[in-house]
Amino acid sequence: DIQALAAVHASAWRETYEPLSSDPNFYSPTAALRKQQWTEAFKDVSGSWFCYVVETGNSDLIGFAKAKTYNSDELPQFTSELNKLYLLKNYHKQGIGKNLIARVVQTLIARRHNSMVAFTEPRNPVGKYFESSNG
Repeated sequence: DIQALAAVHASAWRETYEPLSSDPNFYSPTAALRKQQWTEAFKDVSGSWFCYVVETGNSDLIGFAKAKTYNSDELPQFTSELNKLYLLKNYHKQGIGKNLIARVVQTLIARRHNSMVAFTEPRNPVGKYFESSNG
């Protein structure tokens, strides 16, 4: 459901990045913009990316992880990228994000990728998680 994915993407992004900004004109992407972006993404059926979503027992979408093939001359040692990882704040610190990452890694290994890179905004708290995992 692209609509639900877009809503979670917009909400989780806002929950993550608005507190990090002191700019009164801070812009948060809307669910409508995220819907447009996801609609375009799902048109790519090349198999170069995949997305896992997490739902509650009531089938409410609460988070997702997206990974893709990575090819860069700057970091040639990496063959894949954890491109997006978002989880609504009410569901943080429950192991859900860790499980999402583990699922992504399992899939990448099955697809014969042996390395993954993830980029984060330096003030994003998830960056501390990646640093502490010694990944």
